[in-house]
Amino acid sequence: MLLSQTTEAEIVAANEAAKDAVWLKRLFSELTNLNDVPVLKCDNIGAVKLAKNPEFHKRSKHIDTRYLWIRERYINGELNIEHVSGNKQIADILTKPLPKPRFEELRSSMGLTELLVESEREC
Repeated sequence: MLLSQTTEAEIVAANEAAKDAVWLKRLFSELTNLNDVPVLKCDNIGAVKLAKNPEFHKRSKHIDTRYLWIRERYINGELNIEHVSGNKQIADILTKPLPKPRFEELRSSMGLTELLVESEREC
């Protein structure tokens, strides 16, 4: 049995995000006293398990090892990986077409306001 295409896509994306998070952590550590471990939040349980568990390989042998760099960072303690439910995934605003109410909810969660409407009110 193979992993779902969604899990494969999520592990590839999580791997790329992990590279950026670790790089930024190292940069900020040199500039400040920041010593926190970055936390990568993923809404795909399969991808989280695959990133954390080196024994979870029977169904994932076909995934290129370069996409499992994230696992090494997790094992070394350079990165934490957490599951976040899909309805709490703030990054959806950047990656998916959303209905207006969901868009507004996520925009608000990010601390952003609707500037266009505010500027129109000023006119």
